[in-house]
Amino acid sequence: MSNFAGRRVVFVHTVYPLIEVFTVLSARFLPGASVVHVLDEPMLERVRRRGYLDDQDSQHLRFHVETATEIGADAVLVTCSTMSPAVDGFRATSSIPVLKIDESMVRAAVQLGATLAVCATSETTLAPTPHLLEDQAAGSGLVSRFASGLSAEPSNSF
Repeated sequence: MSNFAGRRVVFVHTVYPLIEVFTVLSARFLPGASVVHVLDEPMLERVRRRGYLDDQDSQHLRFHVETATEIGADAVLVTCSTMSPAVDGFRATSSIPVLKIDESMVRAAVQLGATLAVCATSETTLAPTPHLLEDQAAGSGLVSRFASGLSAEPSNSF
């Protein structure tokens, strides 16, 4: 495992429990890295109330990425699947890598099976995640079927 001394990673969260989760994961997988957590619960709440992502959400997330750049971050990871599609609106123009929490999962899932199920802890994730899967499947030339559902006990997932 590499030593990440001198590197700074910023995690953008929309739920509080993920701070502890990513603190533990960072210590294990990014030894020596300086980790900064940004918690923006209202960003997710606005999407919940509205029922969909809009340009305002992408701009708000972009602000967090710009701030991360200003403090010397080497990369940003957006840890919320609901916010993942908003990254696409500015990632190409960012001077640092901006990663989505679900990108690797989506790539692997599409390669593993023709029928995929999405179980989410937030209703706002049930629309963007299947779309990401569909886009990945189409881009890979694969045909997949998708089903989705909401976890009855989201708090138990953390």
